[in-house]
Amino acid sequence: MARLLLTGNGTLFENLAAQWSADTDVVAITTNADEPRAAVELVGELHPDKVVHCGGLCTSAWDCATSINWSDEAESANLLAAAAAQAGAAILFFSSDAVFAGPRIFHEEDSPINDTCAVSIARCQIEQAILHQAPDALILRTHSYGWSRHNASFAQKSYEALSQGIPIVVDGTSHSTPILASDLAAIVERAFRHHLHGLYHCSGAERTNQFRFAEELAMIAGFDRQLIRTIKPPAIEDSIAPVHCPETSLNCRQARRALAMPLPLLRAGLSRFVEQNTNGYRATLGVSQRVVQLAA
Repeated sequence: MARLLLTGNGTLFENLAAQWSADTDVVAITTNADEPRAAVELVGELHPDKVVHCGGLCTSAWDCATSINWSDEAESANLLAAAAAQAGAAILFFSSDAVFAGPRIFHEEDSPINDTCAVSIARCQIEQAILHQAPDALILRTHSYGWSRHNASFAQKSYEALSQGIPIVVDGTSHSTPILASDLAAIVERAFRHHLHGLYHCSGAERTNQFRFAEELAMIAGFDRQLIRTIKPPAIEDSIAPVHCPETSLNCRQARRALAMPLPLLRAGLSRFVEQNTNGYRATLGVSQRVVQLAA
């Protein structure tokens, strides 16, 4: 892999950094949307061949936070996209399925977004601005989950509660197409080799709701499935999913065809997720000391 600059924060950022940290040509730097200058300066200093950004834009529908400052996200994305384009670097920004809320079962890249939600509109505007700044950029909408040191996803919260015998309340009507964050690393490398640009959907191969997701997780990990309870919105009060998005499943046909590869099935991804809790993988999360030294 040629020199790659990975910026951002959150679950996907941590997992990509862990997957790629063994490569001496990868530089990972944690950045916040309100402090974009560090990443922009590194683009000028390192002249990377590739820039990958995982910001608030890539937070999945099941993990949506209401505290994201979309003005800061937009400014950060525009500055980074412009700097990367000027440096001649290939650019990848991760977005998410949270731009949708049905009524379609599967959403294609040109499906109408949820135009009644200000957050969905803001996400889409940032995507469009990135492609305006850098027409050859790649934007991957996804729904990633995985382990994190600081930003527990729906999957991590579910695992940790069930492992302690704590009941969880999930939304049985919210459907999406989740994919394990570490599985995206190989897909990204393939996307760069195929010189993809524009907007693509890239998530898991199966549409599922939170209840089935939690049940499959419990079965694989050996937890009590009776601890999983469902309740229909809008009465979700103790749910570990902060925002109700009824249907955000992504149709990934274009990505599958362009990359000539299948996308991972739900149970396979969850099996790897469970294994990562005990095989030492979680200790690799966060930027390694070696990568920090490269970024210094």
